[in-house]
Formats: sequence, structure tokens, C-alpha cells
Amino acid sequence: MKPVTVLLLLGVFACVTLSLLGVGLGVRGGGPPLSPEARERWRERLLRPGPVARADVAVTGCGRVGDTVRVEPGQPCQLEIARASARVRTLELEPLSGGRVDVRIEPHEGPALPATVKEVTERRGFDIPGAGARVRLTCTRPVAATAGCPVSLRGGS
Repeated sequence: MKPVTVLLLLGVFACVTLSLLGVGLGVRGGGPPLSPEARERWRERLLRPGPVARADVAVTGCGRVGDTVRVEPGQPCQLEIARASARVRTLELEPLSGGRVDVRIEPHEGPALPATVKEVTERRGFDIPGAGARVRLTCTRPVAATAGCPVSLRGGS
């Protein structure tokens, strides 16, 4: 027999043996059941991607003060999101004071395709692949008093 076949048979035998042993010993969860709130917190910790770190965001074409960028009409603002060890991270953008922006995300590499979301008016999360991405913000409806679109980069740590 080929070595691959032997390993496959040993793997199946180990699974069957462990299953029978578990059933024979009456294995079951003996701990206290989790409350629905605790179960939801665990689910979110395991499934929700973490935020993009502030240090991973480089801004060109617009001003940045803390976690807010100011996008001028007719001048796209570019955010370069650096590569990270996490598989996916979340970048939360929130146009402030009634401004509207178009958001275009262009992943640096990998199977993801560029995406454009038009007329973002409220807080919205965007998934950024681990390889990083270029995010372009374009002001489509400036705030009257400032003639620009302030956008908050939430979730940055």
C-alpha cells in the first residue's frame, strides 16, 4: 500500500476510536451554560475583524487632524492602508456635518476586486484585506460652512 493510503486509514481509525471512546465514557459539556449576552460577545470576538490601526493609515491629498481627514471638493483624498498580519481589518468612515463622499477601495493584491460605494452619508465599515489597500475619498456634497467634507476615521487605535 502507498504511504498516503496508510496515513488516511490511520486518520479514519483514530477518528472512529476517539468518537467511540467519547460516547462510551459519556462525554458531555459539564460547565454552566452561557448566557445569551456572553454567547453574543464570544461570537463577535471570533467573527468580527479588528480595526485598522492608526499607524497603518497614511494620508495624501487632504489634511488630517487626529482621526479626521478633510476632503476638498474636486481633490480626491487617498488613504494608503499598510499590510498587516490580520487577514481582514475594518476601516470605519463617517462623513461629519452632513457631508457626502464617494469611497473607492483598491486592494493591493489578492483575489479581492476594487469596489466603489457612492454617496456615503453615515458611519460605515469597510473590510480591508491583510495585504492592504488604497482608499480614495471624493467629496460629492461639501458642508456649506467649510466648503469641504470632514470624514472621521473611526476604529483606529
